[in-house]
Amino acid sequence: MARVLITRHLPAGGTDPLIEAGHEIIDRDDDAPFTPEQLKAAVSDVDAVVCLLTDKIDAEVIAAGAAPAGRLKVVANVAVGYDNVDLAAAQGGNCPLTVADQVVVENGVIICGPTNLAGAVAADASALYARNLLDFLKLVFTKEGQFEINLEDDIVAACLMCRDGQVIRKNA
Repeated sequence: MARVLITRHLPAGGTDPLIEAGHEIIDRDDDAPFTPEQLKAAVSDVDAVVCLLTDKIDAEVIAAGAAPAGRLKVVANVAVGYDNVDLAAAQGGNCPLTVADQVVVENGVIICGPTNLAGAVAADASALYARNLLDFLKLVFTKEGQFEINLEDDIVAACLMCRDGQVIRKNA
């Protein structure tokens, strides 16, 4: 069976499926993170690494464990709802599986390789702002197009700064 390096303590029962399958678990007594040098040395003699998001598994670590000298075949992270976004995709990526401007799914792991993330964020932010503004305007205009302040609406009431010439909220 496989030798599996667990880089940090996992939640209770986290290694049970691996042990039940007969895999050999390699871990540490303490929960201190591996230094880059320790991690490179540790991956040279294992088939798989199970790490947390805080562990930096980069090209050097993968190369240290890869054939012909090493036997590393699998790197997996333990996380819920986490997708891997390789911010260096435009320069070739930090992960061997990254494909520029593609979303790759490999063994259930999602790796996104955007090359213009900053440009996409701006468009999304503008669309979100426009949608929020439209939704707010729907709260202060009737279907007939008449401006109407409904103080019963929590959102409208919270946004109201002045009324009848008087400042209502000074610290907004």
